[in-house]
Formats: sequence, structure tokens, C-alpha cells
Amino acid sequence: MRNIATTLIVTSLALASSAAFSQQKMDDMKGMEMAKKPAAAAVAPTVHMATGMVKKVDPKSGLVTLAHDPVKSMN
Repeated sequence: MRNIATTLIVTSLALASSAAFSQQKMDDMKGMEMAKKPAAAAVAPTVHMATGMVKKVDPKSGLVTLAHDPVKSMN
């Protein structure tokens, strides 16, 4: 019983000190310019349109074979 109590106390102290250490390291970074990533919603998806016909569907591999006219927006 005594070993369990000692282990719990040591573990609690270790967790508390690691949290304090982490916060101290974050404080060291104040004033640093962080790289800004573009938001995923800010990038508009590109849509290309074409006319075509489905020639083959392979559900096992998840592949679809198409025959289509030229896609003008893709040159």
C-alpha cells in the first residue's frame, strides 16, 4: 500500500512539473512570427466540365474508364 501511495505522489509531481515546463517553453516563443497556413476553405476547388461516356466500371479496384471529348478548361 505504501509503494502505491509513493508511486502516485511521484507520478502526480512529475505530471505537474511537466505541465509547468511546457508552459514556460511556450512563453519563450512570445513575439515570434508563426508561419500562416492558408485556410482550407479559402482555396476554391477547380471544376472542369466535359461530355463523355462510361466505358467500363471495375468495382473491385474502384476504377471507371471514360471516353470523353476534350476538356477545354484543361487545354
